[in-house]
Amino acid sequence: MDNTEDSVPSLARLQHWNNQWDTKDDFDNYRAQESALEWLFKTYPTNTDLNQVLIKVVALDVFYSTRIYHPTETAQHICELKDFDKRVKAGDLSLVTDVAVFKVKVKNDIKRKNIVKVKKGGELEKHIFSFASKYCSWHNPEAYPIYDSKVKEKLKVFKNHQENGLTYKKGSLDTYEGFCKAITELRDKFCLGPSMKRIDRYLWTWAKDEDDKANESNSSS
Repeated sequence: MDNTEDSVPSLARLQHWNNQWDTKDDFDNYRAQESALEWLFKTYPTNTDLNQVLIKVVALDVFYSTRIYHPTETAQHICELKDFDKRVKAGDLSLVTDVAVFKVKVKNDIKRKNIVKVKKGGELEKHIFSFASKYCSWHNPEAYPIYDSKVKEKLKVFKNHQENGLTYKKGSLDTYEGFCKAITELRDKFCLGPSMKRIDRYLWTWAKDEDDKANESNSSS
């Protein structure tokens, strides 16, 4: 499939890239990790017990390399959110922001770009939207698209192709709500089927494949 073909979304391309995810040896480790996460979130579906939540937080952080840096505090924050289980089941998109943005008191911590904003008095304000979307998605995958830089990149490719006639703005992808609206528009306009999970794998696998080929080309030159 060439780049021109891929710039137009279609069910055929979704099926192609999902098949690559399902069968390609390069994705063996990713499939194993997702199988483990599926078991974990089914085994511990609720979010009031710190031990259970912390296990899920750490597993997601390690497998997805989200670099949240404060897993225990993140798990405590999730446990303290009112009606988390009810809201995630209902697909409340505002829950992602509530998970992502909170403050942590630390000593001698380092300011980490794109992860935390430093407040006075040794307090950090965390903005962990990628992690938060993944955490919610693993509880309700069809309600919460995963907020990922590779997927955002491909949404911009589709937007740049004027013949697609997409109405979302590229700047709107910087918020989770705008990102979800773009994914929904893409799904509905191009009849990609109801599964947000398959759309996510379509865009992520396509982007990952291109990145791997680029890295191979650079290493051989």
